[in-house]
Parts: sequence; structure tokens; C-alpha cells
Amino acid sequence: MVNQSVINKVALLLLDYIVELPATIRQLASEDADAMFNKSPHGLSTRELVSEISGLQGKGLIYIEGDDGTSFRLHEGDDVSGEILDLKVCLSAAGGKLWESAFKPDWNRFLSVDMEITDSGGEAFRLGALNKALLEEIREQLRKLAEVHHIEGVTSWRATYWKQFERGYQLEFSVKKLEIDSLLVKSRKQWCLDWSGLG
Repeated sequence: MVNQSVINKVALLLLDYIVELPATIRQLASEDADAMFNKSPHGLSTRELVSEISGLQGKGLIYIEGDDGTSFRLHEGDDVSGEILDLKVCLSAAGGKLWESAFKPDWNRFLSVDMEITDSGGEAFRLGALNKALLEEIREQLRKLAEVHHIEGVTSWRATYWKQFERGYQLEFSVKKLEIDSLLVKSRKQWCLDWSGLG
């Protein structure tokens, strides 16, 4: 396990960028990365970003892969254009543990949201949570807006691509109205420290 003091704050912020979903180097290097990820800006040039990512990979905190899932080893001096920008940066188990030690997530408050557009033009949602009561609260609020199904327990529930629990719960529903967005944003309560809360 890498101690939190071994990496700088910018590197820790980069781990936070990819905590819920992997991201391409192009996305992380974007001028709008802070808005895209809803995080504080990292302030790095593309070359500096690649250097930080290379350092995180060297410490085993992230891994990098191509579209086909092939592992890729990034080097500090690599050309920062073309195909390298399309590589995905993913949090490793060690990186996840380090992120958890810094950001102190309360997984009982975490809500995963997956959405698909249906053939009829509506939206089909699957919400996941470790805490069944959180989904029950949302289900009650949804009854006015959507066709809500029952909450079911699932084994081996993935909160994120790197974090898994023995058990969790999910709720599925379909909706044609857009009011659902504000309800879900409100329901995704703060579940970990944000950048301003770090010491």
C-alpha cells in the first residue's frame, strides 16, 4: 500500500477524477476537464499530465489500457499526441485504497446511476446502492414520475469499476419525463470528502 504522503496533491486529484469511471488521457488533458468531471482543475499541461500519470502507474495506483483492453505502459518521455491520448486511465485496487484513505467515502451513501435511452424515447434507469434504505427513499419519490419496479438484492455488487461489495441493492425504473434528473442529483448526496475538504 502506498502511503498518501508519497504522492502530491495533484496526483491525488487525478485519482479522484477517475474514481467512478475510467477516463482517456484526452479527457483528462481537456481544458474543460474540471467541468467534465465536476472536480477542481488540475492545472497541468498535457505533457505534465502524462508525467503525473506515468508516475501513478509506476507506483501501481493506476493502470492504462487501450480500447481493446490491452495493457499499456506509459513512459514520461512519450509523445503526447495521437493514439496515446485515447488510452484509458483506470484506478487500480491500490489506487482505490489510497483514494479511500484520503477522501473518506461513506459507501452507505453512494448511489450508482446507469441510464439507457429506450426504443420509445424514454429513459431506463438502474440505481445501485449498498444501503437499501437509500433506494427505498428514492423509490417513494419516484412513484409520481415513473413506473418503478421493486428493489432487489444483488450479490457481488459493483459500486464502481474498481470497488465491489459482497451484497448491494438495485432499483430499476423507466421514465419519459426529465424531472428525474434533479431528483437523482439531489439523491446523490455527498458521499465522500471533496477537494476542498482535504487537509
